[in-house]
Formats: sequence, structure tokens, C-alpha cells
Amino acid sequence: MIEGNDITSTGLSCISVQGGAWPSIHHNRIHGGNQEGIYIGEGAGGTIEENEITQSRFAGIAVRADANPKVRANRIYSGQREGIYVGDHARGAIDGNTIRENAVAGIHIERGGRPKLGRNSVYSNGQDGSVNVRNLNT
Repeated sequence: MIEGNDITSTGLSCISVQGGAWPSIHHNRIHGGNQEGIYIGEGAGGTIEENEITQSRFAGIAVRADANPKVRANRIYSGQREGIYVGDHARGAIDGNTIRENAVAGIHIERGGRPKLGRNSVYSNGQDGSVNVRNLNT
């Protein structure tokens, strides 16, 4: 369990979850990532809940490569790209998050991404708006 930390990174992602790992990430302040705030890929998952994720250079949370996390009740804002990105045949349940003021989309889904979305508050995001869906069949 990763809980109650202040996490930043000048290297890559603040937190990277890969290779089938399944952590619980709760009540952290994750900020200033040189890439993603949290990257989940390569069949990983876990629960990402009640974190503050801000000022990431890439997506606040990126879900890729067959990952399948539960993403609940996070505050994701002021990122330089998407609040949440889902692609590369990833799944996941994205529920009850507040996603605002990111430079591109609040939630961006592409390349076979198949998340379940529910009860998210997504507003005041940039170029692509609140939820951007494209190229799902590739």
C-alpha cells in the first residue's frame, strides 16, 4: 500500500505500476511528474483512490497495455496533457473523480481502450474538451 505520501519526480512518472502488480494507492499528493503522475501498464491494476494528482507533464493517470485499475474519487487537475488517458487495450473502472483544468482533455480514450466511466465530474479542460474518444478499433 502507498498511502499518505507527498510524491514528485524529476525523472519519469511519479508512480509506475507494471508487470501484473496490483497495489493500493490512497490519500497521496502526487505532483510535478516529469511524465505521468501515475502510469499503469503491462497487465497491472490495483486501486487508485482519493489522491490529489496535479501538474503532471503528461497525463495525470495513464492506463495502457492491458491494465485494469480501479480509479476512484481522485482530484486530477492542472496537468499539461490529459487528466486520464486510457489506450492500448486497457480497461478499468473510472468512477467519482473530479478532473478539471488539464491542458488537453479531461479523459482521453483511444487505441482499444475500454474503461467503464461513471459519476465523474469533468470540466474546464482544454483543447479536446471534457471527454475525447477516438480510434477505438485499432
